[in-house]
Amino acid sequence: MQQHNQNKVSIFIYHSGIYIYAFILIIAGIIINEVSSETSLHKSIKISEEYNDNNGYKENSLVHLTDIISSQGIVSDNEFIFKQKNIIVLKKTVEMYQWKLRLGKHSSYQKDWESRYINHNDKLHRNPIKIRNLGIFYYYPKSVHIGTVPLPMQTFKSSSYIQFQLEESIKDNRNHHYIFLGGGTINSPDIGDIRIRYQGYKSNQTTTVFATFSKNGLLFKNDKNYTSFYGTNLFQTLYKGNIDNVIDVYIDNENSYKQIFNLLLSLGLFMTFLKFTIIIFNMANPKGIKSNIKKYPTLFLVILISIIGTYLLNKIILLGTSYF
Repeated sequence: MQQHNQNKVSIFIYHSGIYIYAFILIIAGIIINEVSSETSLHKSIKISEEYNDNNGYKENSLVHLTDIISSQGIVSDNEFIFKQKNIIVLKKTVEMYQWKLRLGKHSSYQKDWESRYINHNDKLHRNPIKIRNLGIFYYYPKSVHIGTVPLPMQTFKSSSYIQFQLEESIKDNRNHHYIFLGGGTINSPDIGDIRIRYQGYKSNQTTTVFATFSKNGLLFKNDKNYTSFYGTNLFQTLYKGNIDNVIDVYIDNENSYKQIFNLLLSLGLFMTFLKFTIIIFNMANPKGIKSNIKKYPTLFLVILISIIGTYLLNKIILLGTSYF
């Protein structure tokens, strides 16, 4: 009996092959993804000193400025938005409805909104010549201050924007978030149609920005010592609120990426479970299932067991890592 069980285990391992290693690596990946954190960066943000002209700071030390942000001058894109006051950043996104090649096992062309122009060689899916520049554009007022400190706003972005309130005369009747240009509609566009969205960051609200201290003054440019693994830019960014709100932004961003990674890893985990379940069913039915009536319920059962196994193991791993 013991010899028989050992033979079954050996057969299972033999047929599983590379999937066993994949299974171990995926579990390790889920654990690492869950317990990893940019704790060092969060701590650096938390302990950064609030800048004061009268204080002395070490060279290249991280400081933050938290105060009311204000602006002088107007913001315009000279197309649809004119003479807007109390706007720190105006973000304009111009997209074109285009054919886009989706790569995969069965690559195909699909229609989608894109902020970059796609030039295909395929004659049946060729996009029309763009009639305007596509992309994301930023507009700034003449000068911006946080408290009494001037900011070099031509390189600044914001961690969050509000939907810019368009005047009634330039709203699209079907979707007020966009200005729509083309022959179709915002909900049923034609290839080559354009949509334009405006977002903004307003003045006269508490804002936090970061800089490094230098004997030549405050430096707002990027510093590799304070770089987020997930791509969030600490410098040249406006954060609404105080230092605690900034950390919340980083934690939310980190959790968002973790969820994406965990979803991809869970998909890989399901595929390994599916492989193992198929092997076990084949071992239990060495002659196979000849009846078509039994084949489909069996396939459904195999997939269901794989889904349940993936879900339970994921939950166990996440529960275990919560104690770290």
